[in-house]
This record gives sequence, C-alpha cells and structure tokens, in this order.
Amino acid sequence: MQNAAPPFDCKNRGDFDWTSPEGLSKIEASVASALRGFKAHDFQLRCAAKILSGTDAVCITATGDGKSALIYILALVRKGTISLVICPETSVKVTW
Repeated sequence: MQNAAPPFDCKNRGDFDWTSPEGLSKIEASVASALRGFKAHDFQLRCAAKILSGTDAVCITATGDGKSALIYILALVRKGTISLVICPETSVKVTW
C-alpha cells in the first residue's frame, strides 16, 4: 500500500509567505468563497497567516470577537486536513 503525501506538508510551509499581502489575499479569498462572502476580521487573517507560515500565535480578544473562527479559517485554506479541537469541559451545568 502506498502512502499518500499529506495535503499540507509541514516541511514546505516556509515556501510561501502567508503574511505577505498576496498570502493574506489568498486566505481572505478562500474564506469568502467557501462561506458566501463572509469577511474575516484583520486579526483573524493575520493570526491564520502566522499559523500557516509555521509561527505560533496567541490571540487575545473579547468574548464573541471570533477567535474560534481561526480554526475554521485554517481548515478552509488547508483543504484535506483534519482539525482536532480540544476544549475543557465547562464547570457550569445547564439543565432544561
């Protein structure tokens, strides 16, 4: 059985500068076409570009500002990859 090459090869992540104006435009275009015109915030584009370029990023904004969208933006740009999101269980229990 042959092993298929990964759709996003981490060894080659430095081959394209996602933080350049061209890279940011590519990210924005991928998101807009996949999400019917959704306009990503500047911080979302810049954080996604850093992550795609192989740099760690810390994003601190208010609740509801769209930090979670970064997970989806990366998945839209790196088609064919699997995203695993691990989040802690909330201590607040909601019952109906």
